[in-house]
Amino acid sequence: IYDPSGSDQQGVDAINDGRGIINYTGHGSVTSWGNGASLNINQVNNLENDWELPHVISVGCVNGSFENNTCFAEAWMRATNNNSGAPTGAVAFYASTVNQYWNQPMRAQDHAMDLLVGYDYSINQSIIQKHTIGGLWYNGSCNMMDVYGSSGIDMFLTWIIFGDASLVIRTNIPEPINVSHTGTLLIGTNTYSVSTGFSDALVALSDDGELLASGYTDASGSVTLELMNPPSEPSEITLTVTAYDRTTNIQPVTVIIPDGPYLIVNNVTTSTNDDSIIEYGESVSLSISIENLGVAPAEDISFILTTDDPYISIIDGEESINSIGVNQTITLENGFSIDISPNVPNDYDIDCHLEMNSNENTWDADFSLTAFAPVLSVNAI
Repeated sequence: IYDPSGSDQQGVDAINDGRGIINYTGHGSVTSWGNGASLNINQVNNLENDWELPHVISVGCVNGSFENNTCFAEAWMRATNNNSGAPTGAVAFYASTVNQYWNQPMRAQDHAMDLLVGYDYSINQSIIQKHTIGGLWYNGSCNMMDVYGSSGIDMFLTWIIFGDASLVIRTNIPEPINVSHTGTLLIGTNTYSVSTGFSDALVALSDDGELLASGYTDASGSVTLELMNPPSEPSEITLTVTAYDRTTNIQPVTVIIPDGPYLIVNNVTTSTNDDSIIEYGESVSLSISIENLGVAPAEDISFILTTDDPYISIIDGEESINSIGVNQTITLENGFSIDISPNVPNDYDIDCHLEMNSNENTWDADFSLTAFAPVLSVNAI
């Protein structure tokens, strides 16, 4: 959209139609563009490109001058459709805080596009693509500084990225990832194989937000992940596969035992003289819930409670039951009792250990309790 025939409405229509990239070159102010589609903040606030957010490289004066009132770049980043409530405007905006030169930032703008498509530019080759906002705009600016020296550096120092520099930019409609894997991980196994059918897919296993392993698929489209800390009990972990211009694929992986029962401590509750709060000098009864996550019942089970804590005395530390079925939970109501020392510190963590034995199987579980005591202070004498 160029001068003199370009109009604001052409720009608004193009943006609302879902354009993904906007390269602007022209005059600018803190609140507007000045050429072609000379949009201002009010027009940006009225855009209707719901969830179809472009990234914008603006070669124009002071579009990013954010030190006083809301600048043009900030308006793009904050725009919202008042009717639908959906975000509009832009997902990222590269804008200057000062009056820009012409040639220098236009070189960076051109090179950022070269980097995005992996174009073999005759003078400044960019056959290796960059896929993130920061990678495109920073490396484009590096080319500007290489070509123009100190004047390019001046422009770089005052050109601001509004938005998330780590955001990955797509160049096509994303295709699905067809993931092949077993869907189960045996306890004691520290490797997991995944295939996608193409190379350079990033594959990761995580457990409740904690990364267990990650790696990229090779030329055959396969990767074998090595888990540094594999799960030690039955659970469900998450497999996530991402790749450029592909739709992220997230699937569950069930952690199972090879055979037999598998007991865990599901919950621990306490009761004292008049409440469930553990306090200095009290006798405490413990009710411990045991769950069988295995594939067979557990028979003739004994439980032994221990602790090395000097402030705790175990009064009743043993219990037994006949059996726990598969996926069954049994609570040992007031099955154990302990005494708390009168000298226990306030807000004190008590580490306990429960050993569970069933025929030839043994399971161990650790849990913590918290004891409270008064804290006295002298205000005056």
